[in-house]
Amino acid sequence: MRCLNLGAGKDIRRGIDEWVNLDKVSLPGIDVVHDIANPLPFPDNSFDFVYCSHILEHLGFDKKVYIFEELWRITKPQGRIEILLPNFSHRNAYFDPTHLSVWEIHNVDYFVPGHWANYYGRCRWNIIKSEIRGNEQEEIHWILEVVK
Repeated sequence: MRCLNLGAGKDIRRGIDEWVNLDKVSLPGIDVVHDIANPLPFPDNSFDFVYCSHILEHLGFDKKVYIFEELWRITKPQGRIEILLPNFSHRNAYFDPTHLSVWEIHNVDYFVPGHWANYYGRCRWNIIKSEIRGNEQEEIHWILEVVK
């Protein structure tokens, strides 16, 4: 299985699956140095699984639809995308000076087939998991299945 760890930082993934670790900073273990504010350097349908842990909030509000489109583009049909990020109602969403946007649990709903407002972009997915985690409701956790 081909997997992408987007915004890997120091959380380098290796194992029986083929992992590509991408980050903006050239840290030990990073395979691809790239700023995700620019189009991702992979062909369409490159990955079976994409993991995004606490990276999307580092993009500006104007990049929300863009990054969903890019994640959808590089993930194979029926591939999975797992996203973790700070919940907008928790202080963690705001105190990091590198956070450029806040996210809400229903941001992914607009890309579900049949949603009343799914005309914002071409990406579509089924929501496998959508939850707010932590004792203080601090983290959003999504698992999405790509529909193409």
